[in-house]
Amino acid sequence: LFSLILFISKRITTPLARLARAARDIGQGNFEGELPRSATEKDEIDTLKNSFLSMQQELKDYILNLQITTKEKEKIGRDLHIANQIQVSILPVLGPDILGRKDLNIYGFMEPAREVGGDLYDFNLNNGKLYFAIGDVSGKGVPAALYMAITTTLFRSKAHEGSLRADEIVGTMNEFLCQQNDQCMFVTFFAGILDIETGEINYFNAGHNYPYILRSDGRVESLSVTHTPPLGIDCCLKAAADTAKLGKGDLLLLYTDGINEAFNIEGEQFTDAAIVSTLEQSVGRSSRETTELLIGNVKKFVGEAEQSDDMTVLAIKLP
Repeated sequence: LFSLILFISKRITTPLARLARAARDIGQGNFEGELPRSATEKDEIDTLKNSFLSMQQELKDYILNLQITTKEKEKIGRDLHIANQIQVSILPVLGPDILGRKDLNIYGFMEPAREVGGDLYDFNLNNGKLYFAIGDVSGKGVPAALYMAITTTLFRSKAHEGSLRADEIVGTMNEFLCQQNDQCMFVTFFAGILDIETGEINYFNAGHNYPYILRSDGRVESLSVTHTPPLGIDCCLKAAADTAKLGKGDLLLLYTDGINEAFNIEGEQFTDAAIVSTLEQSVGRSSRETTELLIGNVKKFVGEAEQSDDMTVLAIKLP
């Protein structure tokens, strides 16, 4: 009886031990390892072996798909990195002597929430006037970045004409953006024309955040006028531009909603009041120093929370 029990137990445990060794090899990455043959068919050991065979094939397929997916992600990552570099190159070049004028103090900042984003800023000089703009495209990622590039190109082409008012520039841009807009995208946009000699600004706001003017005496004023909805929605936008004036030492701050609507880990927003408070601390600072102080305050407020939106700032100061 003992011999019979020993024979039966070995007949059961030996295939199980072989299966265990084979499973251990598979677990260590040897997906081509051969599973032991079963002495009999249609028994529990054979069923278990078939289950291991199925698992082995599924693991092989999973690893193969993972390798393919990883390569594709790496390729997409490289493409997005190149796209980010291209997008950055679209923005105006910043330097100590921007546009060759000593009487202009300009600084811009853009940080997308993803590899590429939909925020934009631009400025260029034409006939003694500074044409500048800031915008925020709906959505994020590659579609928003492409729309951003189109919007920037449209603004530059109209600004180079040098004879249009802000409302005429924005109106022409809107007509183009409304054409073949099957994706129903839009862009909030603020465009201004600064006469460097007089300090007068002709500006137009298409659904964008209200800019602030930091006066040389520390007062903060808001250009709280919205002329039209964002561009790309209604082909027939009609509104007249408004005017403001910068004095010597005054600073104009433009920003996107990634600044005032930045969230911290508790879900609280940075708010417009925090922007005003930062500006009040910036009297006497340059455009770059003011921008860096604002961005620093935003990032300190956000802390470990993930960046929820693109952040863009454009600061212009008359020394």
